[in-house]
Amino acid sequence: LSEARSSVNLKKHILIDSGHTPQYPGVIGACGSYEVWLNDQVSLKLASELEKSGFKVSFSRTPVKDIKFIQAQAGRE
Repeated sequence: LSEARSSVNLKKHILIDSGHTPQYPGVIGACGSYEVWLNDQVSLKLASELEKSGFKVSFSRTPVKDIKFIQAQAGRE
């Protein structure tokens, strides 16, 4: 069994669900930041750190990297 495990890459797989979507961005903070934007930035950083540690990472949806897209989807340009 130990030989079989050593020949197979057994990475832990983590699914990150950052919550809100651009269509439902959550609250706008005191500095004007959308909750979804902040959640996505934290999710991307978390994924990067997990991947560096050898984990396989997936998202429940693709994190948005462009704040203008979020503003447009939320109808608040």
